[in-house]
Order: sequence, then C-alpha cells, then structure tokens
Amino acid sequence: PILLADAKSWLTGSGCLEALRHEAAERAQFHLPPAARLVKIIIRDSEQASAVLLRTLKNSASAISGANLSGPYPILYRPSARGARWIIHLTTPHDTSDSTIAAVLQPAITTNALIDLDPVAFFE
Repeated sequence: PILLADAKSWLTGSGCLEALRHEAAERAQFHLPPAARLVKIIIRDSEQASAVLLRTLKNSASAISGANLSGPYPILYRPSARGARWIIHLTTPHDTSDSTIAAVLQPAITTNALIDLDPVAFFE
C-alpha cells in the first residue's frame, strides 16, 4: 500500500526526479551501478576452485583503491542437468578504466568462468 501511494507521485516531473535521486542515493550507499562498476563472475566449477580464484583476483584487485571482491556465492536455483556454479562480485569505483578492470580479470579468463561486465540480475 505504501509503495502504491508513493508511485502516484512518480507520475509528476518533480516526483519522478525525486524517485530517481532516492534510487541513486541507495545505489551509492550499497556500491551498485552507476555509483560503482560491478562485474559478475560465474564459475562453473567447485566451491574450492571458486575460492582459489577469489584469492587470486583479490591479489590482482589490490592495486585498485576502493575495489572489493565478494563471494563465492552458490547459485541455488538452476536446471538439474547443470553442475554447480558460484558467483564472485567485483566492484570498483565508477571511474575505474576498462583496461584496469580487464587486468584484474585476467586470471579468470584461463578458468571455466563467465564474465558479465554489465550484470542486471546481480542478486541471482
């Protein structure tokens, strides 16, 4: 009910702008895009292999001030025919260059991982 009442205010120009400002502030608070850059790394291997990759990536990312790596998180809901998968999130300041992020991700390229540079479903 509260969200519905708030949603009516979004139909005005000033209400829409205020909603966008609120959304941007929340995203900045939790270091989510566009306040930060987010990369989702999906590892198609064991939890142990994911943990090893996480440690390796942390060494690479230590050169970036404000970078953070978290995980590995299991993907709980997947087709029964698909093996275990794990997710690692890399967040960096919004002004981190593509080449710097690519250098950090280099160790993941030689593994059985998928790299999503613009994740939409980052809570998967």
